[in-house]
Amino acid sequence: GNTGREVTYEIGNLNTNTTYSGGFSVANGINLTKVGTGTLTLDGNLGTIAGTTNNNTAGTVRIRNGTLALAGNADLTTAQNIIIEATGTLNVAGYTANPIYSTGAGNTLAATPIPQTVGGNGTIVGNYQHDEGNLRPGLTANIGATLTFANNLVLGSAGASNMQIIQDITPSLTTGNDKLQVNGTLTIADFGAVTVNFLGGASTGDYVIAESVNPIVDAAKLSGWTVNWGARGASPTLSVDGTS
Repeated sequence: GNTGREVTYEIGNLNTNTTYSGGFSVANGINLTKVGTGTLTLDGNLGTIAGTTNNNTAGTVRIRNGTLALAGNADLTTAQNIIIEATGTLNVAGYTANPIYSTGAGNTLAATPIPQTVGGNGTIVGNYQHDEGNLRPGLTANIGATLTFANNLVLGSAGASNMQIIQDITPSLTTGNDKLQVNGTLTIADFGAVTVNFLGGASTGDYVIAESVNPIVDAAKLSGWTVNWGARGASPTLSVDGTS
């Protein structure tokens, strides 16, 4: 592989379904962008996406359009950022290797030495467990972004969690705020944190961080979560209202 600068791959312009069974061997890391309407399936040992050198710019996987699917033991654990845009889908249903930090509750994309950030306003298909790094709907200041989980989402894993949700909020309680949408079951497996970015301030009332179609499992563990509220007085507490 290339040992010079980081490499950027843009795959999918032909709008076809393809499978890549190899890996990446680039010392300075890669950036991978999925484009086009087709499905790119990765089913090999991908290697170290962020590279083996001290490089803070490589290691971003961006799903701009279509589907990026993981199969076999292919994982994105070494990516620094995984960005799923509105017309993109990350499909982890076919990931069969033993997930790092998993409690057996489903598929996982685990931590990297540099905390991984997974976010955007697209969709993740397949049971997904997030117990390390950052989960950020919108990922950047996209007002009112929703990151959707088509199946189940597990936050944390017993005794091993080091994760946070990063949420952008506006002065409105009902519009312009980021959130997670779980179309299956949301499970709170361990403690974590919510870090709030203020886009023009906040209002008195309830902000929705996540909505779950099915009742939330182990919601009582939310009492041990931390809310990073900045220098704005006492931090609010997390609670469950119906399924959100």
